[in-house]
This record gives sequence, structure tokens and C-alpha cells, in this order.
Amino acid sequence: MQRSRNARDKKKLENPAIRRQLELMGRSIQIARKTRNFTQEELAAAMLHKGYGIHQSNISRFEKGREDPCYTTLVGLAEVLDIPIGKLVEYGEYITKLGREYRKGKIEKHAA
Repeated sequence: MQRSRNARDKKKLENPAIRRQLELMGRSIQIARKTRNFTQEELAAAMLHKGYGIHQSNISRFEKGREDPCYTTLVGLAEVLDIPIGKLVEYGEYITKLGREYRKGKIEKHAA
């Protein structure tokens, strides 16, 4: 008997290493979204406009590390947020620097 997606996702989130990686990726998504001055609702609308069907609640779960976005969704997020997909997935120096520059006002905010 095959488990449902929710059961598989729940089991996956029990693994501390996977959970930590999803939390870091979620933080990257959140920082990239905020540097572009998008609310979660605006990001969802922009993704829908580009042809990626996603809801604000999904973005919230991605940012909290509670849901693992599929590859297509990651491509859409990277496209809308204008950030390389590898930088979005891998929380590290690039995202940290992006967030720091945004807070200091060195990055022009997205015109909503």
C-alpha cells in the first residue's frame, strides 16, 4: 500500500537533517522575497501571473520549512524573485549578504 503524499512529507520532516535543510531554504526564500519587497500574497500573485499556480499559504509553509517545494515551484520562485535557483536552495553567504544589503538600504525595493 502506497502512503499518501502528506504521510511521506510528514515522515520526511521527522529527519532532523532534512528538516534543517528545509528551514534554511525557507529562510532563503523569505529573505529573497523581502529584498524584492513582496508580501507572501504578492509573491503568490506574481507566480500565478507567470503560470505557476501557488497560494500564499504554500509560501508561508515553504518559508517555515514545513513544506518542501517541488522543482517547478522552485524554478518559479527563482524566476519571480530574480535569483539563481542554486542560491535560493542553498542558504549561505549570498543570501546572508543579500539580506544585509537590503536592511542597510543598498538594494532598491521592488515597485509593487
